Amino acid sequence: MIRFSIVVLFVFMSVTFGAVADKLTYDVEKVEYKNLVANIYLPRVQSKVPAVIAFGGSEGGIDAGNANGEMLAPHGIAVLALAFFNEKGLPSTLDQIPLEYFIKAIDYLSAHPAVDASRIGIVGGSRGSEAVFLVSSIDDRIKSVVATTPSNVAWYGLTKPVSAWMLNGKEIPAMSLALDS
Repeated sequence: MIRFSIVVLFVFMSVTFGAVADKLTYDVEKVEYKNLVANIYLPRVQSKVPAVIAFGGSEGGIDAGNANGEMLAPHGIAVLALAFFNEKGLPSTLDQIPLEYFIKAIDYLSAHPAVDASRIGIVGGSRGSEAVFLVSSIDDRIKSVVATTPSNVAWYGLTKPVSAWMLNGKEIPAMSLALDS
């Protein structure tokens, strides 16, 4: 299902980009922008490329984003592999994550000279799919959305009986669930 979703994203973003016959080489750079914990995967091409912000779910960290970068960058799509918790400098748990953090990632890609700012997408899985839907609903710069194993609601965080997500200092309404100890 994940590969199917990624293929759909690739086809959507390739409509104006054109098909890529051979796999491209790409560079991976650590992002140093505000407080983002991210890597950017940049295809080596002469023109601006579409980009996606990629992250995982309740496991946190950056591994899921990096996996998306390794899968999509050879096909001409830049990937911002983003961690939003469970990495140094970020919250340790999926509790009260500010959606403004994801907006900073969109700001970064929109200003990047190698990225076509009119073709930015977002991909996330499981609990990350909540962020995908929430972020794409508040920022119209997101042009494509891929949510793998999604939920149709926002849930409480993993360790506190409060929303996993915040916007402008306020909790996003969320459903309760059993908490990790």
